[in-house]
Amino acid sequence: MIFGRLFWFCAGAWAGVLAKQVYDIPDLPFPGEAVEKAKELLEDMKKDSSDGEESGAARELRDAMNKLKELEQKYRKGGDK
Repeated sequence: MIFGRLFWFCAGAWAGVLAKQVYDIPDLPFPGEAVEKAKELLEDMKKDSSDGEESGAARELRDAMNKLKELEQKYRKGGDK
């Protein structure tokens, strides 16, 4: 049983390495970097808004940023929540 799982894990790792070599797959940022980038984007969107109201895209971005913060806090604390 364990050898079957080990086989599929190794096959998946091999496929991931092969895909990374063949295709231009970008590296994922750390959660903290993603939150900072989202904050900067949100501030830029607020500056671009001429009427001062938050657009739908800015609202979605803010919600996504809050979810990222919650996820980061959950895993930094060891899942106490």
